[in-house]
Amino acid sequence: NGAKMEDVVERHIDGRRFVAAVYEDLENAAELRAAVVAQAMPCDVAIADTSLVASWRHVLSAAANAARRSRNFSAVVVRSNEGLKTRTIHSDLIYSLSPATSIGDALRIFGVSDDSTAVVVAAFDPPEDAWARTLAMVRGRRRPPATLDAALTTAKTDAIYRAFKTSAAERAASSLEMTVLTRLATKDCL
Repeated sequence: NGAKMEDVVERHIDGRRFVAAVYEDLENAAELRAAVVAQAMPCDVAIADTSLVASWRHVLSAAANAARRSRNFSAVVVRSNEGLKTRTIHSDLIYSLSPATSIGDALRIFGVSDDSTAVVVAAFDPPEDAWARTLAMVRGRRRPPATLDAALTTAKTDAIYRAFKTSAAERAASSLEMTVLTRLATKDCL
């Protein structure tokens, strides 16, 4: 797909290696969704639809939340707000992008769907060869993560505000990104 490797982000977050790539003009969303559901991807991965992603920082914040909860995952904290909310760190990443407190709703809202045209493909600690094979499965145009920040149209902004159920006062008091990040930071406290 002619993409440059510099469009793949690698960060160390809370002791985990996080890698991600942003794709537009996705041609095989249904195939990718089926492979994720069947656990047939070369490595464990999260594929998130970006239609309601406010910014690249939104993705990084969700990754940090998922990594923190995976570190805290133990028999003692499984039933508390400290451990993973889902079965894997990758589904927890999708959960962490969403305002929903139900993993089913989070997957429906932010998980890849058959109709997705733009996605973030992300993984924690994948083997290099499996990550490369995962990226090779994606048929779309790889873009720098900053394209998420630049892709905010009025319609997308309004859709994000609706998804996060923001009030007019919140909209007036803060930026879209700060409103989303604040909602995500406090969602498990409610």
